[in-house]
Amino acid sequence: MSMDINDVWMAIAKYHKALGLPPMSEMDAPWIRQIDKLWWMAINGSLNGVQVDGVVLEPFHAYVKFNGWPAGVFSPAGGIIAAGKAANADTFCEALVKAAGRMLDGRTWDECPEAP
Repeated sequence: MSMDINDVWMAIAKYHKALGLPPMSEMDAPWIRQIDKLWWMAINGSLNGVQVDGVVLEPFHAYVKFNGWPAGVFSPAGGIIAAGKAANADTFCEALVKAAGRMLDGRTWDECPEAP
């Protein structure tokens, strides 16, 4: 499928909404979430850089790890994510979709009127 950073950011936003959380910009601290056994992410929705997992996460940036290893840093404006066989933009988005599906009783985002 070969998703780009904008697709990844939209998948994160949909996952965030599936959790029923307030907008990321209204959260007081970085949003940190273990997606599944392999994927972990931290998102900074504040106007200031914050220290997360030994990394300074700039405002409105995401930092993702795969199997405990750094796998990407990006914002809606661009960035990088791993491009390996197991860790890449597609597999990260697939993990988000599966995690959201568990929260949406197995329905897809398209089947849920409350999802973006």
